[in-house]
Amino acid sequence: MNTLQVRGFTKNILGIVQECLGIFFGIQDQQSAGRQKQSLGTAEKNLGDARDLINTVLKQMQRSEQSFQILSNKSRIHLRPGQNVPVCTNSITYLKKLN
Repeated sequence: MNTLQVRGFTKNILGIVQECLGIFFGIQDQQSAGRQKQSLGTAEKNLGDARDLINTVLKQMQRSEQSFQILSNKSRIHLRPGQNVPVCTNSITYLKKLN
């Protein structure tokens, strides 16, 4: 968990408590403030989840790049400028390695 996820979760819980106290004591402003805090907490947690997902994708991309470099060093694959897939008999091996 990153800090945004923790802060969002905490704000959400505090918002629930604030809303419940507003309901218990009959204070509309506290109820509204609690709901608003819950919304902000949920949004912040979702932002943290998105950041976590982006970091995971970036790590996977780095691993794929490293595995391609290892594969290309072993089979001496060279890419021509502008090509995304190696042109040789090891292309199928390369594509399977990415999946």
